Amino acid sequence: MSYEQEAISINKIDKGCLIFNINKTDGYKVLVLDQSKSSNESAVYWKDEFLKKYSKKYSQEISEIERNLMSLSSKKSNLEKCVDLALEYAVDLPLKWVSADYHTKQQMQILLFPQGISYSKKTDESRTTMINSVFLYIAYF
Repeated sequence: MSYEQEAISINKIDKGCLIFNINKTDGYKVLVLDQSKSSNESAVYWKDEFLKKYSKKYSQEISEIERNLMSLSSKKSNLEKCVDLALEYAVDLPLKWVSADYHTKQQMQILLFPQGISYSKKTDESRTTMINSVFLYIAYF
């Protein structure tokens, strides 16, 4: 369906009220439309009385919801746990390598060097093009 098929013509709307939440501190912007031939009282009701009646209630609810979201976001974040786990793993890496079996060593290599390791038989050197960014960052400490 195209926009023209789903849209409602402004000429078909008798009364309408759009509330734009543009700036919470300064208040909302209100657009009132009243194309009826009756008095202008109904448009004034939406603009003045309705908004005054419910804006305080909804402002309080919005503030409460925002406070709840902020408290939940701090409880849900596990960044500190991840950082602690990565540091613990990095510190114990040499011991883990020595005691690991072949499969575990392969997994550790993939974790540390995601693009693999190149080995030169002539010079007996190992090289890599990329190190896992977490371990690269830890190396700077």
